[in-house]
Amino acid sequence: MNNSFDNQISDMIVNENFDVPEKFKVEIRFILENLPESNEGLKKEKKGFNKVKIILIASIVTLLLTATAFATVPELLKMTQNLIENFTKINNIDISSKREEYEKYNASVNYTSESEGISVTIENIAVDGNFLLMTSKVTSPEKIEDVIKNSRLYKEVVSGRKELNIEAVPDYEDFLFAISPNYLFEINGEDCGIFDLSEWEDYITDDYSFVSIQKYIIPVETDDIFNLSIRDNHICYVRGDWNFKTIIDKSAVNEDTVTASPNIKAAVTSIENGEEYKHYITIEKLSISPFGGQITLSEKGTEVFRDFVLRDDEMNYYTVLNESVTVSGPDDISRNSFEFIAPKSPVMLKELELVPVFKYEAPVEQTVMLEEDIISTDIKLSKIGGYKIEDMDIDGNEIKIILNPYGAILQYRSIINGSFGFVDKEGSKNINKYISIKEVRYDKTNGNAVITGAWDEKDAGKILEQIGGFWYVNMQDMELNEKEAIKIQLK
Repeated sequence: MNNSFDNQISDMIVNENFDVPEKFKVEIRFILENLPESNEGLKKEKKGFNKVKIILIASIVTLLLTATAFATVPELLKMTQNLIENFTKINNIDISSKREEYEKYNASVNYTSESEGISVTIENIAVDGNFLLMTSKVTSPEKIEDVIKNSRLYKEVVSGRKELNIEAVPDYEDFLFAISPNYLFEINGEDCGIFDLSEWEDYITDDYSFVSIQKYIIPVETDDIFNLSIRDNHICYVRGDWNFKTIIDKSAVNEDTVTASPNIKAAVTSIENGEEYKHYITIEKLSISPFGGQITLSEKGTEVFRDFVLRDDEMNYYTVLNESVTVSGPDDISRNSFEFIAPKSPVMLKELELVPVFKYEAPVEQTVMLEEDIISTDIKLSKIGGYKIEDMDIDGNEIKIILNPYGAILQYRSIINGSFGFVDKEGSKNINKYISIKEVRYDKTNGNAVITGAWDEKDAGKILEQIGGFWYVNMQDMELNEKEAIKIQLK
């Protein structure tokens, strides 16, 4: 190779200051050094060899210009053992209870996409057959606090609290969910839209950045190796275009997964407030993987079936997290994938049973007063199941109550959706002007519900003096529809 232009190209490859893989440099140099000096052996073109050579060199330059992207985006992400540093700063039992599993099957990514001045870096991806967990870092040119406090949502919440005479000012960090990524997905070129979020956690890292940890339910079957495209067009109240593409290899997860695609069609009945509904469902999938359990049901119509529980042949019940459902699509078919609290070692599990639940009467409020020793206090949600108080802790401006489940529980009819709050020592709900339910989380290893209430630090003394207990709702007339129970074989 004696052409000066050739030499310039070679020098660009060798001396460029970005990270180009050594193999890439060697291969390009080999091509350049072996280009012929004449057009002998090449198909004749009207303008001779120079056109061919120019095309080849242009291609090399294109590869060189994109080398940085290839170097920073792994072509294949293998789900294997990696620490996830973002976990060290969270206090979220939903996620932390499965930390061991997420760190066993994940890949470090560190791929950044920037649009409209906002950069998003996907730092880790963890994937099994049922769920996809991602950690992302978002950096904005505007302070995160200002982005939130200037938003319509935050202002409306502040205004609403004033109208209700609630003195506590909302913490702006509690609104990070509204500005965090809400990714859309493609698998093997098929547009899957938005996956349902199973759990999430966001926290501030500095004035301009925050981390978002999100666990999605994967609603479709995936091969051991598949193409994954991730995009978002609305972050921090800004419209933009953030895109990520990679290849996922989750073959290592298989040995710890049991699954079935039974395609069981069945007619099941639900009863609510005396009205009977007939549902014609298809059980499309039942799977237990390292990250949790998933059952997928589909049916025609708008009355979505979710009044059911899962149990094994030893009468152990597994809490189904079914607080959200999907509205029927254009084809009038609703498809819902529900997470459930699965056993840690499912390989010996041969079958699960889906049992419909009848609900007869409206919920009734119950009150539990906090005595000196409330551990093991029975919170009876119905005659078929409830919770025992396992622990309670008051620290500063927070109260945390841990509830251990027993029997059959309809989680969406349980202690969420506004059906739980606090009372003072006289049994009055007025104390809720100062206490807010910060969150209800679930330990994904044992099904424990963790309820956290919080109040303004300036009210701490007053709250500690006045707090007397809590209220919840139960449905005593709930019962299992054993006649329509469906057995699902696992493999």
